Amino acid sequence: MNCKKSMSAMGKSQKMNLGDIPAERIQVYYYNDDNAQFDYELYKKIQIEANIAKIDKTSINVDDIKILCGWLNKNINPLLHGLCHGTRAGIEQKLFTEYTGAEVLGTDISPTASQFPNTIQHDFHDVKDEWVNFFDFIFSNSYDHSYNLEYCINQWIRCLRVGGVCILEHADGHRNAKKTDPLGILYEDLCHLLKTWGQDFFSIKKILNIPLPPTENLTTSFRFDNFRYIIIEKMKPMPF
Repeated sequence: MNCKKSMSAMGKSQKMNLGDIPAERIQVYYYNDDNAQFDYELYKKIQIEANIAKIDKTSINVDDIKILCGWLNKNINPLLHGLCHGTRAGIEQKLFTEYTGAEVLGTDISPTASQFPNTIQHDFHDVKDEWVNFFDFIFSNSYDHSYNLEYCINQWIRCLRVGGVCILEHADGHRNAKKTDPLGILYEDLCHLLKTWGQDFFSIKKILNIPLPPTENLTTSFRFDNFRYIIIEKMKPMPF
């Protein structure tokens, strides 16, 4: 099978390879049209509406990003270019730039992205040609907004240089799917799928457990329990 063609086809659907995980363990909200086919325009419409409704809300905590940046500064060299996906008002890229010194770009599917520094309107399932094998790190806590996580993760890994890392935040808020957040997945299942999909191209390098700080130290609008950061390393170039 041609990997490039199969991945392209995957991106136009919500079908994922779940390996040996029973399908009922992974929650997926399906954006179907009248013919029970994936309706991308419906997906995009709902995501933009959700962005606008929550434009002043964030779950990003400064102390968490400081911890992640400390790890990046110690373990990733060179550390020059970063990419943050699904950033809404652009807080992530601002903090990563401040604490690593890297040049960090943020993306969001909503046209509101243009209102914020170093942010572009972009569907994070898509890859710009100049991004392939380029970034030293990618960060997102918004992968639960993906309509096809397998396709999404593979696309993100394509954008990393070999030795670069993709950091995924997982907390209790990622466990349940809904109209605006089409993926609901347990931490254990997410790790298992990453191992299944990675083969020998990418693998989990490190898990950082972040303790829940005192409420008065939070810089977030909302916060979930059981924060973990899954750090995925790219081992070699993707075949597509």
